[in-house]
Amino acid sequence: GRRPILLTAVLSGTASEQLPVSGVVRVAVESAVAIDEWVRQGIDRSRIEIVRPGVNLDWFADVPAPTAERFTLLFASTPSDPREIEPRGIPLLVELARLRPEIDIVLPWRAWGNVGAARAALDKLAPPPNFIVAIGNEPDMRRHFAACHATICGFAAGVGKSVPNFVVEGLAAGRPAIATAT
Repeated sequence: GRRPILLTAVLSGTASEQLPVSGVVRVAVESAVAIDEWVRQGIDRSRIEIVRPGVNLDWFADVPAPTAERFTLLFASTPSDPREIEPRGIPLLVELARLRPEIDIVLPWRAWGNVGAARAALDKLAPPPNFIVAIGNEPDMRRHFAACHATICGFAAGVGKSVPNFVVEGLAAGRPAIATAT
């Protein structure tokens, strides 16, 4: 009780009994949409503030244009939990790769969470060869932006961040973004 504790959480709307709302002093959210979720979970509105994620746009501004001959889409928001594969639109990306074998869809997959279970779930989707998964932790995403022509993000409503960092970073690198309205 005498030292502050920082808790990071994403609300799914189903786990309110797991949220320790009684000791929450301040909640920082990334968008106005998330405020209502936390209020529904029992946090007083006066304790919620919007703090947008910091992205150093200058860091990505000098990324050269892609040199790859094949059109390449980048999706860089891999889930730590394999159950998030579908809501993040990854099966749709696999289907896009099937329908458009002349393009590459690249997913740098962070080595976090249950990578084995995620890999098994991906394998069940039977992705074609142009659906490229590279598992590992990438300290500098600029090389991925240099190799892609655009980013793509098709989350289901209420899933993940409202605007994942890789989309903003890609825009700063001069790459257009393909995104769903949700």
